[in-house]
Amino acid sequence: MKSTLIKDTTKSERIQLVKQWEETEGCESSGIDLLEFFRDYIDGVKEIAEVNAEFNARYISEIPDEELWNGNEKMIYVRDLLKLDTFKDFELVSGENGLDRGVSWPNVAQTVSIREWLVGGDVILMSGIGLKITDEFLTDIVIQAADGRAACIIMLINPEHIASIPQAAIDEAVKRGLAVFAAPWETKLSRVIGSVSMLVSNDRLEERMHSEFLDRLLSGEINHDDSAYRQSMEKYGLLGKKAVAVIDYKFDEKYLQTENQAYHNDRVMRKMISLF
Repeated sequence: MKSTLIKDTTKSERIQLVKQWEETEGCESSGIDLLEFFRDYIDGVKEIAEVNAEFNARYISEIPDEELWNGNEKMIYVRDLLKLDTFKDFELVSGENGLDRGVSWPNVAQTVSIREWLVGGDVILMSGIGLKITDEFLTDIVIQAADGRAACIIMLINPEHIASIPQAAIDEAVKRGLAVFAAPWETKLSRVIGSVSMLVSNDRLEERMHSEFLDRLLSGEINHDDSAYRQSMEKYGLLGKKAVAVIDYKFDEKYLQTENQAYHNDRVMRKMISLF
């Protein structure tokens, strides 16, 4: 397949390529104008990777520092995505050991390299349109995603683009603990993006409300005669007698230096909490 770099394409070809993405990925009914989104690419100003990287930078700048992905702020995990209707026809082909990876947001991969725009916790969606698909390329994408601490990869299967997920890519996913899904070609990526984004947004809102309620409760700011107080207590399971456990645990110094420390730290804490 022909290169999609600016130097290897005409403006007309770039327009047709973006239109193909828009039609195939369901963006025409989602309010996403890819022709405008990739305007700089069409005009020969910036490559696709640069456009994606700039969008990601704007997205990250709008997230409060305390909500940036660091492995122990996330409440949504890949296994939670399996409950979504948009995931019901997806097949988990590898990386079941990666279902506890945290989810930050969805992203569509349309470039050869994805390292520069991964933020951690990315749900990567890939159709393969406009890319030269080989077993080596897909395997490298899996490695890039795992190294960038992505949440998972969803690949749309089609004989003309990604015909299948190669065994080498599956083996790397298992080795690195990254979930890889095979999805029907008819999947509308805009719907998947919407459902994942909504799940993450709702969870962040719920977590913020929960934290604010507990802060008010511990500081004595809550009026116990207020009906909203009892509703909140019921909602968060705080009525009745409760046991309070204070847990202080530490990893050895060597383990603390590993990049997965925060991720495993979170899993251990959640397991402890579930026991009470």
